[in-house]
Amino acid sequence: MDIDSATATFVMKMAGERLGFHRTAILRQHPFREDLPTRFIPEGRVWLDIARNYKTRFIEDPARIFHDHREARLSGLDRMQRAWGDSEYYRFALRHYAGWWRTTPVEVAKLAIGLRRAEFHLGCREDREELTGLARLWAVLATPAAMVAYARDMRVKYGSLGTRLLIARQLCRGKGGRRLSKLLFRKSIEEENLPVVVHAGGVTLAVDATDPTNCEVLFSPRTANASVLSYLTPQARAFRRIALLGSNVSYAACRLARIAGSGSTILAIEPTSAQTERTRLSARASYLDQLEAVTVIDPDPQRARGCQIVHFGDEVTALNWYEAIAALPEITIVTIEAAAPSTDWSEKLASAGFNLKRVVAGEFSAWERAAPDPRRQDSE
Repeated sequence: MDIDSATATFVMKMAGERLGFHRTAILRQHPFREDLPTRFIPEGRVWLDIARNYKTRFIEDPARIFHDHREARLSGLDRMQRAWGDSEYYRFALRHYAGWWRTTPVEVAKLAIGLRRAEFHLGCREDREELTGLARLWAVLATPAAMVAYARDMRVKYGSLGTRLLIARQLCRGKGGRRLSKLLFRKSIEEENLPVVVHAGGVTLAVDATDPTNCEVLFSPRTANASVLSYLTPQARAFRRIALLGSNVSYAACRLARIAGSGSTILAIEPTSAQTERTRLSARASYLDQLEAVTVIDPDPQRARGCQIVHFGDEVTALNWYEAIAALPEITIVTIEAAAPSTDWSEKLASAGFNLKRVVAGEFSAWERAAPDPRRQDSE
């Protein structure tokens, strides 16, 4: 049978794996995308791309038998774990095959629902400019059904906690979102301690649902570390060597690693081995090879040597590490997550040559090392 994969899938509804004959040169022209933070992209994405220009010759006889030993495999991932790959597959399929709605409306509707469902899991909506007007319309119409499917996914995986996560992520905005996230967190700690996977800001996190420092990442990822990350984004692209210190800096470290890119070095220094391991899990899940997580209890300036930016997750850590950081002249920017810079900390940084550059009330302060006086340099 000579037929393209799109017709076989959407029109003829041929299920299961089909074994065909392929020219290797054509396969090389249609590789899997490698720029996404995932190693799983449904292979149908490649076959649909090939189907736009080529047909495949399929044989009718069984040629391969699979024995399922119920071992772990990529295709066995749940909807949250495979969200990045699903988003790429459904976006591509809807972009190129939404026009088939007259021939196979149910299949096109499934593509739109799959796309919106993946976007709900990722907590973001990708750029729609590449989609046709018809594809965007289908995505809008599919939103209610996709929300129902997303709610079922969350309920099955996390129980009542999943329902609260769903509601909060759709409603939380700004300061109101932060307050709501704290209220919902108080309820969650009364339940079984479940590890929760969170997609936010292009990264995937392994989150301890009972850790109070995670309440905003869990329930309101749009607002988590938003101000300090906005400040550090251009700095990370410029300097590309950053150290983050404090209790549970996983989210900020992963976000900055994604922003800075593969040539950067992001160091997450955690006070406990359990937190360090969660950061490592998050780095692996997000495919961030440039992120290194270590456990350090006593301040050690050698750990941050070579870093131009240092971010503290809390002021207690900042005070403990002050002497170690002040001894490193290469550090030019220091940021601290705290309600307001204390007098003690302000005096210490000023004595080390740092000036206060920005304060966001209730969130963070940013300090930059004073530039050398050119007149003094000339006299010397």
